[in-house]
Amino acid sequence: MVSVRAQSRNFTSEGYDRISGLWDRFFVPGTTQAREHMIRLARLKPRERVLDVGTGTGASAILAARKVGKSGKVLGIDVSTGMLAKARERAARLGLVNVEFRLMDSTSLRLPEGSFDAIITSFGAPEGLYTGRAALRGWLRVLAPGGRLCFCEGADDDKVSRTIERVFTKYKVARPTPRLARRRNLQALISKERKRRHRVDFSNARRVTRELRDAGFSRAKASTRRFATFFPSAKVLFDLLIGSDFSDEHTAMSPENQRGFKQELIKALRPFESSRGFLWGDKVVFAQARKGTA
Repeated sequence: MVSVRAQSRNFTSEGYDRISGLWDRFFVPGTTQAREHMIRLARLKPRERVLDVGTGTGASAILAARKVGKSGKVLGIDVSTGMLAKARERAARLGLVNVEFRLMDSTSLRLPEGSFDAIITSFGAPEGLYTGRAALRGWLRVLAPGGRLCFCEGADDDKVSRTIERVFTKYKVARPTPRLARRRNLQALISKERKRRHRVDFSNARRVTRELRDAGFSRAKASTRRFATFFPSAKVLFDLLIGSDFSDEHTAMSPENQRGFKQELIKALRPFESSRGFLWGDKVVFAQARKGTA
């Protein structure tokens, strides 16, 4: 029998596979400023070995590859084959030979101890069912003594998500399809598991600092800064949602309810639109820590 954790990982990877094109086209450009700031904080140097956790379509890994130069090495890992295909295409197009991409769960790294000088991730922290402290211990294990961890995640003050959930609840399917029933059952099991497991909150500066210290990192610090993430419109966000998180629910809706859900959600999200586009979020948590040398 497939474990709850494995099922959760499979659903996550399938969702990201479906939206890899949209992700690369809209999310990656929308988060450029935050990503570049994270790379600056990481202070990557020539010849260093870098691990990019949750690499997605490879934006951070490619920035890191340019920093470490031909004598350095960057490995980007992700659970989505679709995302990794985009990452490999981009690296090949740029002629980069010092970056590699592998299919791997960032919460159970199949990598040698002390094999990286730095670990980075931009909006790629583990999600779904996982043991957060075990993930951080794994990252600490593969860092060399004195190695650095640096990442950024959207802050957890999210009015957009609450608006989406309010509208979505109204349109939830009363008679689910077999696939949707399995998905809902899995979500219920995940919710139950989370109540008895420890979950690291990567989107809260104060909490994640404490978690990093508890996991064995030194010189841990985190802060929340304003970096806006814009999409061209609320419709782009809608397309991302129905391709990933709401895929099964949306597919099970009647055509009439699909139209109603789209119209009402886009209308509810209008307060977040401006001449610059749709504002997904305007705060980002940046965290840094080191592995001790002793």
